[in-house]
Amino acid sequence: MIVNDGYVFSKIFINELLYIGSDANYITLFLKSEKKVMIRFTLNNKLEQVDPNISIRIHRSYCVNINYADNIFPPELTIQATKIPIGKSYKE
Repeated sequence: MIVNDGYVFSKIFINELLYIGSDANYITLFLKSEKKVMIRFTLNNKLEQVDPNISIRIHRSYCVNINYADNIFPPELTIQATKIPIGKSYKE
């Protein structure tokens, strides 16, 4: 996927994406290289561009790459020592 990172367009490979965090009209892409890319986009719109076979929405503010999920506990999911909450309506 191509994203606008400041004044530069960056190519991000889906297999490098760990998870996406959302805050209103901005999302942050968290990558394997520990880089964060913030872009002006909504989570719903970005999910349309990501392969649904490798990504899953677990909270109204988070979408994760299921290939990198380390541990799944009822209230949270862990990816590389980062705890991400699982929303009540997304537990299925």
